[in-house]
Amino acid sequence: MKRFTSGFVAKTLMVLWAGFWTFFVFASSLSEPSAMGMKLMICSIGTLFFVGTTVLVFASNHIGGVMAGTEGIILTALNYTYLHNPAGTELFLLFTLCLPPLVSGLLLILELGKGYRTRTTR
Repeated sequence: MKRFTSGFVAKTLMVLWAGFWTFFVFASSLSEPSAMGMKLMICSIGTLFFVGTTVLVFASNHIGGVMAGTEGIILTALNYTYLHNPAGTELFLLFTLCLPPLVSGLLLILELGKGYRTRTTR
């Protein structure tokens, strides 16, 4: 059985997170009754936000991990302070919007720390 590294798990989590929320941004903005320019702007910003962080994670584990972790912390703070939703919606947003980048960032940062440990051989 193949052993998955934490980097692989973190990157897979980010791809699933970005795919789900990019689809959600497109589906929700295109279903709203507004001007086409506004829909295009919302889709562009959402795509840049979610896919951009995922591309950064694939480009550099260290910078991407720090960015994803910071993004997860900011989204968690916004979920509980700015977004005023019912408890069930807050819990859904916590598990689907906030925790995936936070967990992914922590996994990437912890994996990076493993590479700097010195090994002693006997």
